[in-house]
Amino acid sequence: NLMTADLLADLKRAGCCRIDYGVETAVQSVADRIGKALQVSDVPRVIEATVREGMHAHLYCMLSMPGETVDDMRETVRFAEKMRRRHGCSYTFQITRVFPGTPLAQEVALDHEDWTETLHPDLRYANVPMYLGVGIDRGAVLNLWRQAGAGNEIRTIPLQARLRHGVSVLRGRIAARTRLRRLRERLPGRAEGASPGSPPAPPG
Repeated sequence: NLMTADLLADLKRAGCCRIDYGVETAVQSVADRIGKALQVSDVPRVIEATVREGMHAHLYCMLSMPGETVDDMRETVRFAEKMRRRHGCSYTFQITRVFPGTPLAQEVALDHEDWTETLHPDLRYANVPMYLGVGIDRGAVLNLWRQAGAGNEIRTIPLQARLRHGVSVLRGRIAARTRLRRLRERLPGRAEGASPGSPPAPPG
């Protein structure tokens, strides 16, 4: 909701080649429930504008958030896949976890003592309890997570998008080196070919 056309253009000129967006959900009521200052309807426009500027867009999404139904989760998975097909963006899905000391931990009255225990061997932070809302089945959430790529963003990036991303990275690096070379040329008291930290050449 803070991204503008001018900001995207500035980022591109600065050498940016990829922007990660924390979308979390494609359902407005869920975004409101978790206090996400996001208008879901704005997301496609921002992704399209990002890609139009020649930068790769990556979406971070969540499953099993407070107030979210299985149908809501499916909608977010469908949305991410739609953005991939339409704009070549990639995405990563994670499952909501309950960390100690967080508002969510207070909400569920977290009572977990053995933080060395592996609870979810397939997930990152395997020792952190998963959040499951009322009536939400753990198996259904895990199945959706696997369908969404199991958190492996490489599997969700088609070859064309990878090539476009690689070209964008290369252009960014070339632009950065060009700016650095021009800056070095403006530095006073340097012999040709010397590094910026080299002492000035002796006179004569």
